[in-house]
Formats: sequence, structure tokens, C-alpha cells
Amino acid sequence: MVLKAEIHRTRDACGRMGGAGASYAIVHTADGDYNAIELSFRDRRIGDPECRELHGLSGVVGLDLSGTEITDAALVYVATMKDLKYVQLARTRVSDAGIQLLCALKDLEALDVSWTKVSREARPYLETLPRLRKVYAAGTSVRPFGEVEVDATNIPDGWLRKRTRWQGRREW
Repeated sequence: MVLKAEIHRTRDACGRMGGAGASYAIVHTADGDYNAIELSFRDRRIGDPECRELHGLSGVVGLDLSGTEITDAALVYVATMKDLKYVQLARTRVSDAGIQLLCALKDLEALDVSWTKVSREARPYLETLPRLRKVYAAGTSVRPFGEVEVDATNIPDGWLRKRTRWQGRREW
């Protein structure tokens, strides 16, 4: 459960980072409690300095930085957001070095690195994430899903699909 203080801190950080157009959503449970926060800075003029505001934010499960001007340096701050489950970094300037920083996010379930500088060299880092099930990597040098050897012994039924497409992105 997310505390109101965390919501206010996240709202304030969102305002300082993205100004107009940045958004956040608070997910409520059936009994009215706050459950999680999702942040979106998609296609905003956000760079590495603004991402300092993300440092240590808790209760945030989704973060969309797609189409921003961030580099690997911004992922130092993203890596401190321990509750993150979904991160979208498509069309940014992140590379394998930045992906290595994300190894601190042990609850990460899905990652979108489409149209970035991420290569197949990042795969060993991603394999250390115990809950990671989906990596979208279209437009990168990462091999398509059909060519990747996958150990399916720990993946629950329904997670592993061959050549699945979601909004035109390949699953790794």
C-alpha cells in the first residue's frame, strides 16, 4: 500500500521534472486504499538532470521515459526506485551500460528498450533479474525472440509465447 506522503512526494517530483504534459496515475484498490503509482514522461523534454527527482521514489510500479532525451546517467536514479515492475525506455539514448544499472530492480517484470543502443551484450545482465518476463527490443541489435534460447522451467504458463507481437514490438 502506498502512503499519502509518498503520493505527494511523487506528485511534486513529477511537477518539477516534466512540468506541463507529464502525468501520474494512482491505482486504487477496491477498499479505496492507494495501491501503486505510475509515471509517464513520454515524449517530454526530459534529460538526465531532471531524473534526479526520481531518486528513491517508492510506490511507483510503472515508469515511461520513452522518447525523452535521457542517457545511461539517468538510470542511476531509476535504479533506486525499488518498486518498479514496468519500465519503458524506447527511443532514448540508453545503452548496455544503463541496462546493467537496472539490475538493482529485482521486481522488474517488463522492459521496453526498442529503438535504443541496447545490444545482445545486455542479455547477461537481464538474465539476473528473477521476475523479468518480457523485454521489447524492436529496432535494436538484440536477436529476435525466435532465435533466443530460453529456459522455460521457471516461467509460468502463458508467459512464454513464440514470436508474439505487442504493438509491433518483439518479445525477447
